[in-house]
Formats: sequence, structure tokens, C-alpha cells
Amino acid sequence: MGDHMKYPLADYSSCCMNIAALDSNETHHHSFLLTKEQKQIIGYRAKFLQYQAHFTNKRLILENKPVSKWIAPVINSLMLFSDNASFDLQTKLNMFLDRQDAKKEAEKYYSIPYEEILKFELIHILKLPRYVKIVFKKIPHELSQEFVFTPHKAKNGALELTYRASDFAEIGNKMLQNINR
Repeated sequence: MGDHMKYPLADYSSCCMNIAALDSNETHHHSFLLTKEQKQIIGYRAKFLQYQAHFTNKRLILENKPVSKWIAPVINSLMLFSDNASFDLQTKLNMFLDRQDAKKEAEKYYSIPYEEILKFELIHILKLPRYVKIVFKKIPHELSQEFVFTPHKAKNGALELTYRASDFAEIGNKMLQNINR
């Protein structure tokens, strides 16, 4: 693994799980921070939902991660005081609804056995790998048929702006290959 990785594999070493627990004979391999994306007419828009993703030898675990405390006041200020025409009422409403979704999801996690995943598909924007979509074997899946996200490095507690989609897809697809052997 790591033949075509953009960043060192050590960037994705496993980190502590907050909600889920490993089963017996289960090994935790890699972790990422994911920002959920929502399909728009053109492209995608980040939602207020984030997940801590954990690759184990048996499954992908997605733990809901509360959005950083500093983000909400910034968004509230933008919503209240923005006169920018591009930041219209519909955008403000969408942001409010996203925050409500995040609150409902607070202590939830998803356990997805690799047998349910067909592949991790890269989505390119301007020919650059930007997002990853989980393609499920069975539709509809509990997570939805369109689960698209932006992967980030899970360490240091800070959201970094480097795009890690190709690394996530490579690690995920290698985990799937190992299961299908």
C-alpha cells in the first residue's frame, strides 16, 4: 500500500475512536476526517456534518464528529450581517438546516462492513481529485445512495486545506481488495 500516495501513509495512522469500539480480532489501521458534501446543481457544497473515519481489517467506521465550536459563531455572524447577493436567504436557510442535522447526528456512528461497499470512487473537479463517493453494492443504503465527502488528515485537531481524496480512495480500495481475496 502507498505506491501512489500523495502524502506519507503515516499521516493516516489510526487515532482514538470516540463512540464506536473494535470487535474482538479487529485491527484499526487508518483514520481520516471527512466533511460531508451535498450535491448542488453544479458541483458540491460542504455541509456541517463531519465524520471521523476509521479503516479496520473488517469494516469502515464513521463516527459523527461535532463541528468545531468556533465555526458556529462565524456562520451565525455571516448569516445575520451578510448583505452579499451571493449569500442569499436560501443559502442561510441551508446552513441553518445543516446545523440542525449535525445536532441530531451528534452521538451516532455507522459501521459499514467492506462486503457492503463496491468501491471508493474519486470525483474530479477541474481534473483534480477533490471528493470521494462511497459506492454501495445495495441501494438504498442506510447512509444514502450519494455519500460524498472531502477527506482530510485526522491528526492535530485542525482542519487542513490539503486534498486527500486520492489517498483515501487508494487506502479504501486496497482494504476492499484484501477482503475479496
